[in-house]
Amino acid sequence: FAELTSQQRKVSAIRRIIVTVGLVHRLHRQRDPSKHREVKYAMARLLAAKLPEAKEAAPFKKRHLSALREHFQSSKRLRDIRDLLIWSLCYEGLLKRSELAALAAEDVLYDGEKAYVMIGEQRVVLSEQTAVTLATWLEYSGIYQGPLLRRINKHGHLGDTPLDPSSIYRVF
Repeated sequence: FAELTSQQRKVSAIRRIIVTVGLVHRLHRQRDPSKHREVKYAMARLLAAKLPEAKEAAPFKKRHLSALREHFQSSKRLRDIRDLLIWSLCYEGLLKRSELAALAAEDVLYDGEKAYVMIGEQRVVLSEQTAVTLATWLEYSGIYQGPLLRRINKHGHLGDTPLDPSSIYRVF
C-alpha cells in the first residue's frame, strides 16, 4: 500500500494512514500490521527516496526588501507599516524572530540623526529608510512603552501583547 500510494501522496500522509490502520487493528484486538519490520523498511525507503525533494528556503535579500518597501511605503494601514518594520529590522539587524518579539519601545534610541535599537547589549544602527518606517510605526500606533511589535486583530485594532515568534514567521 505504502509503495503504491507514494506516487500520489506525501510520506507524511502515508504515515498517518498506516498509523490509522494500526489503530483500527488494535481496536479490534488484532495484531498491528504497521509494526511489522517490512512496513518499517518500506517507510524508510520511501522517506529516503523523497528526501531529495526537500529544498532550502530562498534567502531574504536586499532586492526583496527593496521590492517590499516600494510596495508598502505609501500604505497607511497599520498592519502594512508593522510588517514593513518587521522585514526591515530583521534584515538590517540580522535578528531572530524571538529577538524581534522581545523588542520594546524603550529599546529604540536616537542619537542626533541616527536611530538604533538595542538587542541585549548590542546596538543595531538603522538605515534612514528603516528609521522612517520605525518613526511612522510609532506615530500611527501610539506606542511609547511596552512591546514594540504587537498583534493587530482582524478589525485593525492594536493589541497590548507582543507578537509571538510564530506570528512573525507568518508575516514573512
